[in-house]
Amino acid sequence: LFGLMNIFARACGGLLSDKLNGRYGFQGRLCVQFGCLLYEGITLFIFSRMQSIETAILMLILFSLGVQASEGSTFSVVPYVKPTAIGSVAGVVGAGGNVGAVCWSSIFLFRGSMPPADCLMIVSLIVMISAFATPLVVIKDQPGRFSRAVDHERTGVEEGRGEDGEQAGLEPDVTQH
Repeated sequence: LFGLMNIFARACGGLLSDKLNGRYGFQGRLCVQFGCLLYEGITLFIFSRMQSIETAILMLILFSLGVQASEGSTFSVVPYVKPTAIGSVAGVVGAGGNVGAVCWSSIFLFRGSMPPADCLMIVSLIVMISAFATPLVVIKDQPGRFSRAVDHERTGVEEGRGEDGEQAGLEPDVTQH
């Protein structure tokens, strides 16, 4: 069930991101990322407070939809991070998800006398905080919620080059002509 939901919900997150990107540009993608993360955090918070198995299973399914949609919207941002190294960036993003899973599961390992439901509630609050951090995301050449995109062709500034066009961190070219 969860494997099929992964295919469906991850694609929905990416599709919604594409749709809002077409309408609002990169800021649309950030809005989808914010919405998916917030939904994920809220449903995990509600799941952590469930008392019956029936409602807990329903909330777990709804939470899982949010997780997968968030992953789809996250991977929709990958091509913008470094267009010349999409595969490498996607690999790092995927590995980061695995590292995150290990970190979050360690909350249960070191929880002491804290009930497991409270551990889930803490994770849900962290997810919601990360949702509210989404507008602060800045990616080169893309407008953020609070920043404008810089047109490097218009300004003449390229990656790794200063305003004077010299390679950053290197001595100027002094070869004899």
